[in-house]
Amino acid sequence: MVIESQNRMPGYILNHWDCDTLHLQVHESANLDDDNVKRTISSVIGRAMEVQAHAVLLPLARQVADELGLMPAGFEVGRGMRKLGHCTAKKVIQLSRNLMFLPEELVRYIICHELAHLTHLNHSPQFHALCDRYCNGQEKELERQLRQFRFPIIK
Repeated sequence: MVIESQNRMPGYILNHWDCDTLHLQVHESANLDDDNVKRTISSVIGRAMEVQAHAVLLPLARQVADELGLMPAGFEVGRGMRKLGHCTAKKVIQLSRNLMFLPEELVRYIICHELAHLTHLNHSPQFHALCDRYCNGQEKELERQLRQFRFPIIK
């Protein structure tokens, strides 16, 4: 992500993608220390990540499900910060757009976690054993890494 200055549209934050880099263009008069400006930038980033999540995250989730031989009813993109993934009672896997900030191994962990809920709609020892199997024996380490991760956006 790159934040650049622009002088064309005061009060607006423009954005565009160049390959895999999000360019935010903030008016040169904007005070980046102002909480309202920070929230606006965060909101623009969130919307941009939602678009990318449909293009990148959902195909990855389908691939992981295929690798594990699982068939959820579908995949959706959500906006959660606290809840990065969810498996509904109808077996639809919802993944937060904020997963786009995580390294791929943590994204795969969350996908595997939600896929394990297709079998166990709880966090029982059986659930964790299955999730650990889906994560090649790395569930606890990946959970530790996820807890330490700091998202670069403001809620």
